[in-house]
Amino acid sequence: MEGFRRRFESALRLRRDYDMPNHISTTIRDYIANDLKETVPLCEDEMPKDSVSPNDLMIILTHLWCRDFKEYRGKYPDRSRVQLSASLLLYCFTSARTGEVHESTARRELSRKKTSLSTSHGGDDGDLEARVLAACYKHFILTIEWVDGIKMLVLTYSRVYVKGYWKKKRWQLPIHGFYEIYKTEAPLFFNLLTFFLPMACADRVFMDYTSVGEIMDAAENMQGDNDEKIIAKLELRPEMENIPIFRPYDEQAVEDSTGRSRGADSFGKELAELGHRAGYTENITGRACRRWALMEAGK
Repeated sequence: MEGFRRRFESALRLRRDYDMPNHISTTIRDYIANDLKETVPLCEDEMPKDSVSPNDLMIILTHLWCRDFKEYRGKYPDRSRVQLSASLLLYCFTSARTGEVHESTARRELSRKKTSLSTSHGGDDGDLEARVLAACYKHFILTIEWVDGIKMLVLTYSRVYVKGYWKKKRWQLPIHGFYEIYKTEAPLFFNLLTFFLPMACADRVFMDYTSVGEIMDAAENMQGDNDEKIIAKLELRPEMENIPIFRPYDEQAVEDSTGRSRGADSFGKELAELGHRAGYTENITGRACRRWALMEAGK
């Protein structure tokens, strides 16, 4: 019933451009949680509070790369494995919602409605197009830095499309860092750079580097003062900034990209199927991945 209330309020916002006042929404929510339960025998079952732990993640990734015999579709099927691995790590280690990384159906509908309204009034509303409401290359910054006296690659991810992002200041949006080297020894599977760098280089994203080897050599040979935290920033080609990283099967080649990101529903279905092939009876979900990160952050 609570889910129905949330969907109803979302539908009013999407279809009628009406925001339910907070006091009315709170009154309805309290009524459902208390008086309505005494009037109508509502089901009180809750969704399972499962989470994807590092052990589960290792089992899933090991199966994906060592035992999975599924034939992935697309011009470059191996890229499908790479981007699936990268998106899993984003969900597990940043607590990002599914619609932040992949294209959300609800946001696509809302942004197309806004774009249509803006166009009808003679405006240019290209920034609201749904195809950019997902993780694009412009949301990632790759630098060579000194970290605790060690020179290494650092990948920074800015989560722009968090829940209620239009109400937040830019400094309120979360930023996550991924490092080439960690103090605690971790499997290569758990390092986002392992999967991000091959995708970025295959898409020819960087202005001065075309391969992972060139980037690694630059990080090793580039000289910098220990007093300077950031030695160098790898610049993106301007035309690549708005290209989604996680793309549909028929747009794996960057020259075929139309600016669309892979759908969140499509990712969820593929992740659940991968979990079943890896031996899990319950569906592995993006929600379960981010729940582990939230639980760790709350300790």
